[in-house]
Amino acid sequence: MFSMSSSTKISAPLLPSSLLGNHSKESVILAVTLCLVSTVLYLSKPSRAIVLSKNSSSSSHPRRATKQQITSPLMSPRPALIDVSEIFTKEELNALLVCWNEETPRGRFLNDRHGYTHFQFLKCEQEGQQGITTDDSSPRTSKGLIVVCHGLGVSYYAFDKFAKYMNNVGYSVLQYDYYGHGYSKYDGDMFVEYDKEMFVDQLEDLLEFVEKETGETCIGMVGHSTGGIVCAAANDRWNKDGNSRSIVPKLILASPAFFAEKPFMARVADQIPNILTSIMKNVPASRAIIGDSYMEAGEIAFAHDPASGKTIYAAEEKAKRDSDRVLFGKIKGKKKHPFLEGGILGINCHTLRGDLLEGHRKMLLDVLQHQGSDSDSCKKSTYILWIWGNLDKTVPFKENISLVQKWEEEYDNFHLVIQDRIGHEMFYEDSQAISRLVIDFLDA
Repeated sequence: MFSMSSSTKISAPLLPSSLLGNHSKESVILAVTLCLVSTVLYLSKPSRAIVLSKNSSSSSHPRRATKQQITSPLMSPRPALIDVSEIFTKEELNALLVCWNEETPRGRFLNDRHGYTHFQFLKCEQEGQQGITTDDSSPRTSKGLIVVCHGLGVSYYAFDKFAKYMNNVGYSVLQYDYYGHGYSKYDGDMFVEYDKEMFVDQLEDLLEFVEKETGETCIGMVGHSTGGIVCAAANDRWNKDGNSRSIVPKLILASPAFFAEKPFMARVADQIPNILTSIMKNVPASRAIIGDSYMEAGEIAFAHDPASGKTIYAAEEKAKRDSDRVLFGKIKGKKKHPFLEGGILGINCHTLRGDLLEGHRKMLLDVLQHQGSDSDSCKKSTYILWIWGNLDKTVPFKENISLVQKWEEEYDNFHLVIQDRIGHEMFYEDSQAISRLVIDFLDA
């Protein structure tokens, strides 16, 4: 059995520089300690993992079934609006309001089968918004509803500019937060096993409610990064025989996370997800690694000029970094987001884990290969637009572009657009340029 005495010192210089990044010495030592503890546990347990019981988390709503018991919307309470006062403790809400610099949350909350989803529905406006304009200033009805699925670690607020652009040209827009992100809250342990089925459950409940309330039908989904997997997983489920819900005919996948370049701790989590989750759950101080790792990944998320190495969208990158510092409690005197660390780890371990990505790519191809018929309104073909920045290192462009170009050659319903001098965070970098591509695709 490996042991380390209390006098043993781990110094940063002993570690490979590629693992250090810009972490503090204390953060690196904690990361190494976690790895050593995880290794010991991994080797000493016959099961090779500390498995968290899925039924162990308490719930303030006994009427809701556990995740294992809920397999379809028919088995869960119908989604309904709920007041913010019924969701959070006073301490949780105060921390969230500080994180988002608000006096009260904007948007509404839906009580769904797994928790509480924070969302905003922007009905198509006739005139008066700034941004993209059209020559036709006459009153118009909505061209249809589009839903926006965000990436890891952010909220739907990241898409506000994009939503206004789309709204201004005639589309109603639905934005929402994943559990543990923004103001959305999972009903149970914050370290949720956030797999693609839970993503689709959440989206399914939200669309059911909004479409019924507004009378609109979802005609397109926009997914950035992790959101790209969510969009594909939704249509994959809705394509299946026996599912009564119609597929969404057009998907826009913006730098979708079907490939990944991960920071060190995220790679550790890939190898021992259950052990690492157990450590994070039981040793609160260890959770700082999640924020550090996320912010390390953020260092390559914005486009850098190949010649100078400088960030092309420096102001936007700084604004995102400053926001992240608040969310992860890096600002003295400000409490961190109460659920974000659990949400990020849960998604990384159960949706973005390295060994799952090949299966996600196969799922995407299954969606592309499904040839529906006009006579079957629920099972028509899916048309996909993949938007990719040629300076994206988070979903590595150079290493994987040839495969995606091959898909474009093989499938008539798949179109690839490459954006020059754009990185992974394209909705922060140039939201208006992305919105024009989306509008052209939806209007076609």
